[in-house]
Amino acid sequence: MKINIKMKFLIIALSICIVLVGFICYWIGEENGKASFFIKPEISPSGSFYFERMFGIDEARYLRFCIKPTDSQNGVGEYVSQDVFYIRHRIIIQWGEDEKLWVYSGDVGTYYWELVNNEWIKSKADEKSLELAPNDIKDALRQLGLYN
Repeated sequence: MKINIKMKFLIIALSICIVLVGFICYWIGEENGKASFFIKPEISPSGSFYFERMFGIDEARYLRFCIKPTDSQNGVGEYVSQDVFYIRHRIIIQWGEDEKLWVYSGDVGTYYWELVNNEWIKSKADEKSLELAPNDIKDALRQLGLYN
């Protein structure tokens, strides 16, 4: 069977597209049909704070975050996370209705930060605190059998 030039070009173009799609899916860390990277509203429910994502790379790409007040409060309530969340794992960062910032990482677990006396305090989520977690985080944990 003889393949003409147009057919060869089409086969090469299709092969390149397949490789590119595979690379993009690998790069964003697709996990079980969902992007591993899911970030919802950045402004807190009260409108007093917002969070920003900060990306970096060491042995792999990672994400950190910082929390800032929405108005100028002379840095009161500002926080820069020292925690690193590798983006090859699923990450969800969301404000809870209780003004806590929740982070689910398939790498290190689930934590939340709450403002206490103008300082953001990190706590590991437990079964009781998860009752107040955003639904997307609860759903991710349910999928893994870690939350009922």
